[in-house]
Formats: sequence, structure tokens, C-alpha cells
Amino acid sequence: MVYGLVLSASLLMTALSSPPEEDVLHLLQLAVPASNDTVKKFRTVTSAIRTCEEARQIGQSLNAEITENDSLPFSTLPPKVMELLRDLPTGRATPVFGTPQTTMKVLVICARKPAQAAAPM
Repeated sequence: MVYGLVLSASLLMTALSSPPEEDVLHLLQLAVPASNDTVKKFRTVTSAIRTCEEARQIGQSLNAEITENDSLPFSTLPPKVMELLRDLPTGRATPVFGTPQTTMKVLVICARKPAQAAAPM
């Protein structure tokens, strides 16, 4: 039992101290075609997202393209995306990005795991 507590404490300290660049993300993206009618609505409804389940439901209600990746190393993201996600709480959506004339997108972090904890044992 003591071994389990030591291991758990060790994993917790690793999770608390590892830089975000080493994290592995479960990321969800919602994308909708932009139009004058959808831009404001998309911004409003996505700003209220608090969980990935909510994001999926909102995506379905908007007929959004929903894309998920459950093992994406943070370090592989483009710098601008890293900037958007670095301090984003789990379950929250990024501000809307994309081109207002073509496609509007948001990203939601469903889970953030330290690289060591994300590796299969």
C-alpha cells in the first residue's frame, strides 16, 4: 500500500511540475462554414462550453465538423496553437479563429496528461 502512495505522489508531482510542452492532449475541434449569420452565434455558443460533451452537443446542433485526437503531443502543435492552448483550462473552448469569410473554428482540451502518464505501461 505504501508503494502505491509513493507512486501516486510521484506521478502527481510529475504532473504538477512538467512543462506543458511535454503534455499529451485529447483535443476536440469544431469547425463551421462562416456566414454573416453564423459568426456571432458560433462565438456566443462556443464561449459557453465547459466540457467536451457540451462541445460535441453544440457541434452537432450547429452541424459543425467535429474532429478529435486523443493522443496529440503538445510539442507537435504550431506555435500559434500552442499559444492558444497553453493556459486554456480543460473543457473550455479557445476564442474563435479561422477566416471569417470561409471557416470558423474552436479547439477544446478534453484531457491533458503529462507525457510519462500518457505513455502505455
